[in-house]
Amino acid sequence: GGAPPRHWTDFTVRTFGASQPPAAARATLAPLWQSAREAWGCVSRWAGDALPEAKATLGPPASATEWQLFVSRLGLEGLQASEPLLAYRLLSAVHDGQRVASDAVTALRELRDFVDPDLRQALHAAASGWYSHPSGWRNECLGLGGGFSAYSNFACLRLLPLPLVAAWTGFLRAQSGLPERFLVVAACFGDAPRLLLSDLASGDLLLGPISPTPHLEARQEVAAGHLRLLRVVPASAPRGRDLLLWLEELGRRLEGGVYLASPLEPPDPRSVGICLFPQAGEKHVSCVTRGIRVTASALYAPEMATFAYSIRLALVAPGEEGHLPAAQRGFETAQLHTRHWVLRQADGGADQVHGKGVVGNFPLLREGGWRDDKQRHSGRIGQGEWCEGVFVYQSLSGRGSSISFEGSIDFVPGSLEAPAGEEFAVAVPRFPLLVGADEYLF
Repeated sequence: GGAPPRHWTDFTVRTFGASQPPAAARATLAPLWQSAREAWGCVSRWAGDALPEAKATLGPPASATEWQLFVSRLGLEGLQASEPLLAYRLLSAVHDGQRVASDAVTALRELRDFVDPDLRQALHAAASGWYSHPSGWRNECLGLGGGFSAYSNFACLRLLPLPLVAAWTGFLRAQSGLPERFLVVAACFGDAPRLLLSDLASGDLLLGPISPTPHLEARQEVAAGHLRLLRVVPASAPRGRDLLLWLEELGRRLEGGVYLASPLEPPDPRSVGICLFPQAGEKHVSCVTRGIRVTASALYAPEMATFAYSIRLALVAPGEEGHLPAAQRGFETAQLHTRHWVLRQADGGADQVHGKGVVGNFPLLREGGWRDDKQRHSGRIGQGEWCEGVFVYQSLSGRGSSISFEGSIDFVPGSLEAPAGEEFAVAVPRFPLLVGADEYLF
């Protein structure tokens, strides 16, 4: 982003070119510019330390020429005084989103009938010139908007550069009746697409498409053509600067350890990205039973109309709080056998779920790692490879009206094949399945 400009007149020329905002709107440029630089700076610093491959995807500042072409391509000349559009321009003047070659390839494949020849040519150049990790799958996990997986569902939101914002916005205008005041500023695509749209009239930042569920009663839906969306910042937040607020909050969560760089599809190390299952804060719970630590959290996935949740299991290592020597806890290893979940309802009722293993997994825990034992097609539990670190189980809570999740997991000391003691229960603390009106959505 560089140092703050000394002369705002020169700055507006360099930044906006011939598409300069009206004089009355320029009074907001200084605070918006400072917010844009600080928001991007926080995320960029974190990525440089924790996820350098994601930082490598960040585009350089978009030039005035690139901005004028973007405004012209989408017919945004009438919104030059819009504070949300000014804020978006200033964000792109720090980093032009994430320039990932595979995203350009996807756009060329999916949108070839919806982009003009000049944009198609630009995307062809991007397909060979933007960032590309040698492992193609790795590119899908580097979205700075964060991601998660559960069963076969995978999402990782990438902040789009101007050519892709133009391409996808134009497509949704044509196919979904998207009003011209909306921009698609971030996206990921798959079986359940996830989009982040900016409303240039209100400044609202919106996530979708969504499906109606009881979880959303506290939040107002927004219609944008055929899409139904949710505002991603707290209802009490001032209107007009949602994208800046959201990016600032993302930076705070990254720096505060709420979101960590970890496998989005555990335990595959190729899938390391910004994992949106909270690992600290009020949405994250943790407890230790006989030296086995359980941590758990959930996130709302509006595109699937349900919550995804994550449960992590590990033997507490020496030197960590809650560690017990093997003699004191009564085992060297312990293997997961059965689970018991309790999903509580707002009316006081509860659904009970019992079963063996977790989605066919029966991890055998030892200090420092676990063995990846799974149930085979024959029904027999087969031994897997030894893995380092924490066993992670991710799943979906279903489309009911549950407001919290808790339960217990039964472990066998030793192993299921060679028990070394009596089976015992490990508590899974209660964690919320709620979306409040004054919460950020990621």
